[in-house]
Amino acid sequence: MNKPFSLIVSETEQKVVEIINNSQLPAYVLKTILQNLYTQVENIEIEEIKKYNEEQEKLSQEKEKESDK
Repeated sequence: MNKPFSLIVSETEQKVVEIINNSQLPAYVLKTILQNLYTQVENIEIEEIKKYNEEQEKLSQEKEKESDK
């Protein structure tokens, strides 16, 4: 059985906090790490949105072609 999305989010957040706390790194180092991770996630999100939009455009074009028949 799949876990609810909200539970997965909560568990993931708890694991990240635990790792950060266990690292015992200074705040400025953690800040740099988190900024780098945020940039990577943001880039992934941009690519996902771009891919989704391309797929939607392709589906839209296919529907147009079918309706023209």
